[in-house]
Amino acid sequence: MTVRKRRISLFLTVVLLFVSVFSGNVAVKAGGGYDFVDNLVDGVNSDGTVTPGKTLSIDGQKLENSCSGFLTAYIKGAVEVYWDVDGEKRVPEFDSGVFKIKVRTEDAGKNYCFYVSGYYNEVNYNNNTKTYPVKKGSSSGASQASLDISIDKKGMATVTGKITSGSATFKYLWVDNSGRYEISGTTFTKKFDTTHYDVGYHELSVELSDGSEFYYPKVFPTGIYEKPTIKASNFETFAKKLSFTCPSYKGYNLDCYLQIKKAGEKWSKAKTYGPFSAGVPQSINKLNPGTKYTFRAFLAKKVKYSGKDYWITGAFSNEITVKTGPKAKPPIKSITTSKAVTSKHWVKPKYEGFKLVSEGFWVTDTTYTVTIKMKKKPGVAGIYVHSSSNSPLYQYIKGNKKVYKCKFRVGGKAIGKKATVQVYAKGNKTYGCYSPIYKKKVKIKR
Repeated sequence: MTVRKRRISLFLTVVLLFVSVFSGNVAVKAGGGYDFVDNLVDGVNSDGTVTPGKTLSIDGQKLENSCSGFLTAYIKGAVEVYWDVDGEKRVPEFDSGVFKIKVRTEDAGKNYCFYVSGYYNEVNYNNNTKTYPVKKGSSSGASQASLDISIDKKGMATVTGKITSGSATFKYLWVDNSGRYEISGTTFTKKFDTTHYDVGYHELSVELSDGSEFYYPKVFPTGIYEKPTIKASNFETFAKKLSFTCPSYKGYNLDCYLQIKKAGEKWSKAKTYGPFSAGVPQSINKLNPGTKYTFRAFLAKKVKYSGKDYWITGAFSNEITVKTGPKAKPPIKSITTSKAVTSKHWVKPKYEGFKLVSEGFWVTDTTYTVTIKMKKKPGVAGIYVHSSSNSPLYQYIKGNKKVYKCKFRVGGKAIGKKATVQVYAKGNKTYGCYSPIYKKKVKIKR
């Protein structure tokens, strides 16, 4: 490039920059380091450090002014904001248009860095601030405290605290900076019910009389304390398939899962299926016929904390053992029909008040009896029988018999016509255990 061309290029760059500045179009939309965010952080010391116990805040409107479209993108969930504290992601509170986070006392010696991350409406909003080191020592320079928490199987939490140095006393116990409990003294024990909180991870902190705040070193999870109950009536088994209806449960936004193993095996060999919605039948396939399986259910929820996904699971339900249906069809020897009778009957007209809705008419139908003989007693709770000649649903006949009889009524003159009779067995009174279907065409005769 010649000297003249270089001068022209430099001149155009200066002109474009001049026009951009004086036209008011100075919003930085693309990711470009920490320049446009850095000077918007309030609460930073003059030496570039931050003090434990103090609050760092960033005005959302100022971010909008420096980065046009930011608030719209944030409200729509396209942009994420968080503080990175030595690799731990912490989401600030967004209150009255201001992003706020309180520097923890135990973060002394760590580093805070604010991030904006996201892409919306063809604009890249990725940016971050400089790193702000946290001064060692609390804001008061005196009082220190320790915390501990334990949660029992019913979700009752017991929190204990102790002032380890300084003259301050305890004032408040906080859960996620929203659930507040009054406490006092240099030591305390406080119990509360965690089942009132959403299933997930929560932060525990205390506030001292001198304004200092101390956090429990680890987040604590609120669990799923509801235990599902399953019954044999929730199951229907076929030769190679299971139909399962998940029981209802009280938990909000929880998922139900089912574990299955062969009876006698260890649970380490079980397979997990789900999630299942309460009251909705689901199928599990590829099972072995005539085999006993043991089931148990549990509730679970996927939660997010510090940008990561975690699974929280509840206690296992009671165990149920059921058997899949037999591989073979019922041992039928013969299927015959007899006593077929054709008749007419009058269907009366229908009125609504004095208004005729439908006129009366004559109906012709045929009634006949199906007789099913078994080679031997099938060893079942009963059988289902269906005749396809315009008949209604399957009829169920209870009992373990060698001969079964059932009566059908079909529309029209059916004598001399053929009907497909279908039979399958129910092997268990409680949950089904159904066999494959046996089909045979028979002639309807007198």
